[in-house]
Amino acid sequence: MRKLSRFLPLLVAMLLIASCGRGTEPAQPASGASGTGDGTPEEGTIAKPEKPEPVTVKYYVADGDRGGLIERETTVEPGSPEEVYRLAIEALRLGDEAAGEYSLWKNAVFRRVELVGDLLFVDLSLPGEARLGSMGESLAVEAIARTAFQFDEVDALEILVDGERVESLMGHEELPHPIVRGEFVTAQALKQ
Repeated sequence: MRKLSRFLPLLVAMLLIASCGRGTEPAQPASGASGTGDGTPEEGTIAKPEKPEPVTVKYYVADGDRGGLIERETTVEPGSPEEVYRLAIEALRLGDEAAGEYSLWKNAVFRRVELVGDLLFVDLSLPGEARLGSMGESLAVEAIARTAFQFDEVDALEILVDGERVESLMGHEELPHPIVRGEFVTAQALKQ
């Protein structure tokens, strides 16, 4: 018995050392699958969120003489449901100049696109090469508004430049704050 009492502290120390570095999580099944065997997760386990499906979004480019807009579609793969707005707005940078389609937002930098309630905030930067004339500015605002309002949950669009409300996006046309669905007058309507 005395021999055993001498080795007891050593045995406790060895057990403590052997258990170091092990978490409190239970071991995973050897097959790598968790669940009840019928494809449903076990009670108490957290299912991984599924990646949203690809979404087709509309975006707008200027026609060859930059006198009107052409509607285009592209498929985006958002990492989350909220990301679809950012990807739709960033699609405005697409264009095929060889086909006579020009992006009005090619040189813009979209810093933040976020839906808060029914208001879509778009915060952007406009370097010198992104600034257009009055017709280009009008078409650019119309293109971003049409792109935003394709989503039923968006009732208003707030465009900020470098985090600030500005009177005019590029110095030619007044920019409403916010642009409200149904109250926005398009450049196409002004031409008629």
